[in-house]
Amino acid sequence: MPGVRERGAPVPPTAKAAFAALLAVAGMLMLWVWTGAPGWALGGCALLAAVVLRYAVPRPALPHAELHGGPLDGHRVPALPPPGRTVVLRGPDGTRIRYRRDGSGRLRHVAPPR
Repeated sequence: MPGVRERGAPVPPTAKAAFAALLAVAGMLMLWVWTGAPGWALGGCALLAAVVLRYAVPRPALPHAELHGGPLDGHRVPALPPPGRTVVLRGPDGTRIRYRRDGSGRLRHVAPPR
């Protein structure tokens, strides 16, 4: 629609938490400047170190699998079922959609029985 701005992707919760923590660091350092109490500086530096360790240090990613076929084609799921097991997922309209791992490790859509 003309005149309507499209919204971007939502901000992930980790970015919101890091932003809030860094705002708290800035506030603690300002309190240190205003009061001269070293506890505010130590607390701010400790919180800054915690944020850096939590968000800047890379961690191993969880295994993901891409769905092939069916209404959820192209979506990624965070867990891999064992080979031969069927995964039942909810579709956008609330229907149950079944996927099964094939020999190559991909999750393929299993058509409902007729």
